[in-house]
Amino acid sequence: MPHNLPSPLGGDAPDEAPLSRAPLERVVMQVRFSSVLRIEQRDGIAVFQDQVRANYPLFEQITAQQLRIDLAGGPPGVPQVITTTAWQFEDAGRTLRLTLGAESATFEALKYEGRSDFLARWIEILARLQAIYSPGLSVRTGARYINRFHGEALAQLTELVKPNFVGVAQPELREHVSHALSEAALKVDEGHAMLRWGILEAGSTIDPNLLEQISVPSWILDIDVFAQEQTAFDVARLAETFEGLATRAYALFRYAMNDSALSYFGSAT
Repeated sequence: MPHNLPSPLGGDAPDEAPLSRAPLERVVMQVRFSSVLRIEQRDGIAVFQDQVRANYPLFEQITAQQLRIDLAGGPPGVPQVITTTAWQFEDAGRTLRLTLGAESATFEALKYEGRSDFLARWIEILARLQAIYSPGLSVRTGARYINRFHGEALAQLTELVKPNFVGVAQPELREHVSHALSEAALKVDEGHAMLRWGILEAGSTIDPNLLEQISVPSWILDIDVFAQEQTAFDVARLAETFEGLATRAYALFRYAMNDSALSYFGSAT
């Protein structure tokens, strides 16, 4: 829906320029939906596994425990241990990963082949999810793109990245900056965006599940675009939603970059 927000928060995004050496470390898309308890059961996941096995043959059960304390209506009760089960599917090269639980599906790429390829794979998964389980509602959708510069790219940061996103990591200060992260919560046409950018010291990370630690300093740009809206779980609508989220994330990425970044990372245009 139109909000008349200024670019890059609203309006059209630049055409995608494929990068042969893109700084992307991970791309994540997720939909949260109303509970489908059958997904947690081994016999409930079997049909889904049969349909995705050709593309994602590696399969693993993930079990987690959480403490829940009921604070309503009186003094705290005895903590309850809640066990949840999710299922993880990966391709043979372990570059694509799907995690499916009773209330969410998450698709991750460690090797990103471009927006159209990734979205096509994700929408195919959502179509199978709808056909097999018919989740009643979609309650949250999100797309996250985590970029990292290190080595030569970090040395050329001021040439590749606009000044607002460099901050205290100016060349004359950089060797003295071990950690400096900034954060911005934004409204966008598609809902909301959370940006985080700045310097990470060697061996540190924003989230060990999303960004591996490396032995040298780096600069990151973490773009998370999401919509919190309760609607019918419909694949056609979700396809439009995720296309919009991915496009907005790209608009934000291009906004943070100087034009020289495209050629540096291998754009043919």
